[in-house]
Amino acid sequence: MKSKIEIFTSFIEESNIERIKSMNLLPIFVIRSMGRLDYIEKWAGTPLHFRELAPSKELFREYRAGQINQETYFKRFVIELAGVDFQNIILRLENLIDSSGADGVCLCGLGENPEESHRSIVSDILWRTGYLEFEPKEV
Repeated sequence: MKSKIEIFTSFIEESNIERIKSMNLLPIFVIRSMGRLDYIEKWAGTPLHFRELAPSKELFREYRAGQINQETYFKRFVIELAGVDFQNIILRLENLIDSSGADGVCLCGLGENPEESHRSIVSDILWRTGYLEFEPKEV
């Protein structure tokens, strides 16, 4: 049976967190290291921090430094995600929604342009698993 949870994605910045909450969505942080952003560091290491859905520090550094292009970055990130149990990810998201009373979740990551952000890759993989009834959308 397919999951009926609604998944959205968004760029993370302080004003977006409040907007996401006002939509009754639970922010899910798909960022490896959250301690450098003071407005989200309180969620580091909590059940809302899905660091396994973020690129490794090494891969992210190489991409930010311009050592690899976007295509290489995306390919290597998909390889890093190969060990992730996406069915378990969806179960965790369902449990968080059920326990919080939220209407859905919003995968929050860095990068203003969704086409250049790893959150789009994660949401695409979640959709392609066939476990979701509704396709994730950017908000």
